[in-house]
Amino acid sequence: MTAKSNKGNLLEEAKSSKHSHNHGENVTGEEFPHTHLILITYLLTVPVVWLLDSFIFNFSTQLTAFVPFIIKLIASVIMIILSLIIMRSADNMLFKEERSDKIVINTGPFAYVRHPLYLSMLLLYLGLILFSFSIIALIYWGAFFVLFNKMVAFEEKDLIKILGPDYVEYMDKVARWIPYIF
Repeated sequence: MTAKSNKGNLLEEAKSSKHSHNHGENVTGEEFPHTHLILITYLLTVPVVWLLDSFIFNFSTQLTAFVPFIIKLIASVIMIILSLIIMRSADNMLFKEERSDKIVINTGPFAYVRHPLYLSMLLLYLGLILFSFSIIALIYWGAFFVLFNKMVAFEEKDLIKILGPDYVEYMDKVARWIPYIF
């Protein structure tokens, strides 16, 4: 299926589902099955895998010898700080601002990526991985990235149903993960 025909399908689905709801009706979307379990597993196991490989077993940290400590430290700290800034900003916009109606949030971090909270969690642990260059932790992190990508694809289908063509237009303008790229 081409991107153009996929966009057409999304627009048709959005129009039909938007008209099936009353505008003021409180419509909530579905989460990906077991989202909370996935997130808790991610938050607890990624650092454990990273710690075990980076500081105890050292199975896959041979690359760390080729990168100076100060470079690893700076890259890691920048990534972690960036993730915390994104997380705080997105959290404030989603959960602390009052809205009277369901709208597409397209300001703050949402102007650059569609899922800044998920992205901030991924960047936080990527920052840790940059410190030790643990290949095992990076592969484990990558598996969760694939899972997060499936989660957001599932949730975006619901957001299209709830927010209609406005969300499809937002999807066209704003990247899912990496601003202006992906």
